[in-house]
Amino acid sequence: MLRKENSKQISAQDEYYYEKTVPHGHLLRQINKAVDFSFVRILLSDRYSKHRGRPAEEPEFMFKICLLEYLYNLSDVQVIEHIRVNLAYRWFLGLNIDDDLPDDTTISYFRVNRVGLDKFEQIFQQIINQCIEYGLMKAKPTRAIIDSTHIIADVAIPTWLILVQQALKRVIDDLNLVDQVKVAYFQQRYEVLWEDLKGKTRDEKLPYVLELATQIVKVAGSLLSKNEYSNSSVIMLQKVILDREETARDRIISVVDPEARTGHKSDMRKIQGYKDHIMIDEESEFITAVKVTPANAEDGDQLMSLITQFKEAHDVFPKEITADKAYWFGKNLRFLYKNNIIGHISWMKTRQSISGLFSPEDFRFSVLVQKFQDNCK
Repeated sequence: MLRKENSKQISAQDEYYYEKTVPHGHLLRQINKAVDFSFVRILLSDRYSKHRGRPAEEPEFMFKICLLEYLYNLSDVQVIEHIRVNLAYRWFLGLNIDDDLPDDTTISYFRVNRVGLDKFEQIFQQIINQCIEYGLMKAKPTRAIIDSTHIIADVAIPTWLILVQQALKRVIDDLNLVDQVKVAYFQQRYEVLWEDLKGKTRDEKLPYVLELATQIVKVAGSLLSKNEYSNSSVIMLQKVILDREETARDRIISVVDPEARTGHKSDMRKIQGYKDHIMIDEESEFITAVKVTPANAEDGDQLMSLITQFKEAHDVFPKEITADKAYWFGKNLRFLYKNNIIGHISWMKTRQSISGLFSPEDFRFSVLVQKFQDNCK
C-alpha cells in the first residue's frame, strides 16, 4: 500500500553535512538536477493496493536504488551495504544519515513485480521526454546509431555433465513434494550409477546420466501435473536433454540463468550471456531505445524493433540510421524504404548477388531498394 504522499525528507542538520561532503560536481548531483523522478510514483501507483497491506517503500526511492545499481555495477546486497556508508548515495535517495534501509529482497521484488519490463520501458521513455523538453536532444532526431554490446552472464557456466546434474536435482526437489517414494528410488539409482561410472571421463558418463534423466522426466512430469505443482523444472531438464542433439541451436547454458545463451563475438571468441541492443541519438549521444536479448540473437533482427520502440513513444522516426554490416538484411532495407528513412549501413560483401547490383556510392536505401526491385523484375 502506498502512503498518501512521500514523507521522506532530509533534516536541516543532515543537509548541512551533505552540502559539505558531497561535491557539487558529483554525478548524482548532476542527475538529480537534470531529471525529475516524481513521475515514477504516478506511473507505478497501479502496482500497489490502495487500501490493503503495510505502507510500502516509495517507488521513486526504490527506482533510484535500482539506478545506483546500474550506475555503479552493484548487486542488491552490495547496493544496500554501499548506501550504509556512502553519503552521496544517501543524499541522492533523500535519506537522513540515521535512516533505516530496506532489505535487499525488497529491491528484487520491486524490480520484478512493481516495475517489470513494460513499466521500465515507460520510465525510460519518460526520461527521454524530459531530455527533449529541456532541449538536451531534438524532438525530431536527425541521425540515430544502432549497435549491440555483449553482457556476460553473472553465473558460473558448468560443463554439460554438471548442467544435467543440476537440472536433474531441481526436478528431484520438486518431485519430493508429491512422491517421496519415487524420489528415494531415483536417488538410489543415481548413487549406484555414479558409483559404477567412477574412472570414466565426463563424455563417457554423460549418456548414462542423460538416460536416467529422461526416465525421471517421464515420471516427474506426470506426477507434478496431476498434483498441480509447477513442472518448470521438468521442462528445463527436458530441454537440457534435447540440447545434446547435434541439431540443437538454442541451448541452455545455466539452470540458474536459463535465459542466457552462447553467442559469438567473432569466429574465434564466444560470449555466454546476453546482448544489449541500443539506439543512440548521434548529436546528443543519449540512448533512445533499448532491447535485451540472449547472446545468440541476430543483431540485424533488432533494427525494426528499436526504431519502432522510439516511434511508438515519441511519434516520430529518425531521419537517418547508421549501423554496421550485421544489419544488412532485405527486411531492414524494406522497412527503411517504406518509412522514408535514409540508411547508412556497411555492405554485406559476401552477398555478391546483391552487392553486385549497386555501387558503394549508393547510401540512400530508398535508391538501393528501388534498384533492387528494378533488377528483380
